[in-house]
Amino acid sequence: AFRKAAHLGQQVLGILYAGISILVIWYSQSRGAMLALAVQFLTVGYLKSNGKRRLGTLLLAGLLGAGYYAAVKAIPRESEEMHASSESRITYWKTAVNMTLHHPVFGVGYDQYPKNYDRYSIGTKYEWGQRAAHSSWFLAFAESGIPGGILYVAFFVTVLRTAWHNR
Repeated sequence: AFRKAAHLGQQVLGILYAGISILVIWYSQSRGAMLALAVQFLTVGYLKSNGKRRLGTLLLAGLLGAGYYAAVKAIPRESEEMHASSESRITYWKTAVNMTLHHPVFGVGYDQYPKNYDRYSIGTKYEWGQRAAHSSWFLAFAESGIPGGILYVAFFVTVLRTAWHNR
C-alpha cells in the first residue's frame, strides 16, 4: 500500500486488508497474534531502513520488548491460575494427539474438535464448554488426520522456502 509505484487500487486494497487483519486480531484477543503483528511491523521497518534509522528501529523494538515485559510483570497472576492455564493447554494438545491416533487418516472432521473433546480428553479438566485446541498445528492433525496435518505443515514449509528464495 505504501510503495511509490502502487496505484490507488493497490493502496486501497492494502490498507483495507491490513485494517481487517488488525481488527480480527484485536477481537480474537490473542496476545501472541498481537506480538507477532508488532514484530512484523518492526521487521519491515528494520529491513526498509538503513544506518541510523536501523538503530532507531532496534531501540524501538527494545523499548517495546521492555514495556511488554514490564506489563506482564505488573499484571499479577496467581501461580495456581498460571498452573491451571498451562495444564489446560497441555490437556488440549494431548486430546488433539489422541484424536489423531484414533482417526489417523481423516481425523475427526472439520470443526469437530470441540464436539469430540470430552470423548478423547486425557488429563485434568479445568474448563468446560466449547474448547479449542489452542494450537493450529495440533488442530490440523486432529481434525484432518495425518495426511491433512502433513499438508498443513507442507504449506508453511513451502511458504518459508519461497520467502527464503525471494529474500
